[in-house]
Amino acid sequence: MKKEIQKHIKILEKMRMETHDTDKRHALKAAIEEMQLAIPEKPIDNGKRDPKMCPNCEEYLTQPLGTGIYIDVAEMISCPACRQLLDMD
Repeated sequence: MKKEIQKHIKILEKMRMETHDTDKRHALKAAIEEMQLAIPEKPIDNGKRDPKMCPNCEEYLTQPLGTGIYIDVAEMISCPACRQLLDMD
């Protein structure tokens, strides 16, 4: 699935570079950015005591316990802030 999405992104990038229509360029850019969010990425892991972060927008993906320790939200499929798909394995 990842390779297929990357292939489609390359096609859209080529189309974007070839068009001179500003509106079409903006629409293609938005489509590319949305497709990039569909490729699951591993969260940024800063260690056991620090929260995991989204690799795209760097929002926290864990819940604080109030003691300086965070718990992972294992069932999280995507970042609630930017919708980046996450690979939590």
